[in-house]
Amino acid sequence: MIRRTTAVLPLLACCSLVFSQDTGGEPAGSGTPAGGDLGVDSTLSFDARAAPFGTEGQQHWSVRSGVGFEFEDDDDATGVNLMFAYHRFIVDDLEFIGELGTWYHAQEGDDAASVNPGFTLRYHFINRDRWTVYADAGIGVLFSTDDVPDGGTSFNFMPHAGMGGTYRLSDAGLRAYFGARWHHVSNARIEGDADNPDRDGVFVYGGLMWPF
Repeated sequence: MIRRTTAVLPLLACCSLVFSQDTGGEPAGSGTPAGGDLGVDSTLSFDARAAPFGTEGQQHWSVRSGVGFEFEDDDDATGVNLMFAYHRFIVDDLEFIGELGTWYHAQEGDDAASVNPGFTLRYHFINRDRWTVYADAGIGVLFSTDDVPDGGTSFNFMPHAGMGGTYRLSDAGLRAYFGARWHHVSNARIEGDADNPDRDGVFVYGGLMWPF
């Protein structure tokens, strides 16, 4: 029995030495793979902007400018708009847009300037990542320095609806967008029918949006 034990001990010592060299000297159960071949590279990171445009949770800023023309022959007016907006995709391809715009209203009677906060829901019903086609609708309010239209009031509602598209300009996510929409200006008869000369027109616009 002693001789068998004495013969086994050198074999166990050799096996222990080989195992220690194969694992780079790390103790068993350390969790470090041999040679680090299966280790995770801690420098890898995920860039959310690499996800396709329109993915739920994406956020953008945008700036836009446009011109509005009125439909009625008896309302010769033109509106020039500059707007800043925050965009967030609440589900894939559907974004909520919070807007803050300014207008200059060249109209019959006294011209006016206005501030126009509002919101829009925009659905990209065709999304090829590089480019999209969308429909949108929303509403805002108008606070102006004079009556808009002339003979109305300095406070109005402005619902709108239209279509447009976007096109990616850079790998960083900068996009151009453009479109046309119907827009309406009226005070919803808050001052009575006689003081509600509403206005309907078409608004064409273009802008830039970028992710953050």
